[in-house]
Amino acid sequence: MGGRASEQHMGASAGEGVGNVLDPVALANIPPTIAGAVRAGLSEAITTVFIAALPVALIVLIATALIANNPLRDAHEN
Repeated sequence: MGGRASEQHMGASAGEGVGNVLDPVALANIPPTIAGAVRAGLSEAITTVFIAALPVALIVLIATALIANNPLRDAHEN
């Protein structure tokens, strides 16, 4: 019975877009158990993205440090 009520409640906001879970007002309007699951899912996903991006950022940092410093032009040449 509680599941059916939450389905009806979620049905109104389901068509508004996934971005609504980031809106505190929309998150406050859903049942606490679902809100907790949404927060946990977002937390896990964000952590995964940052951990996956870390090696890429380190490779870019190393590649940037290895770029030779070549001046584009000399200001004194005519």
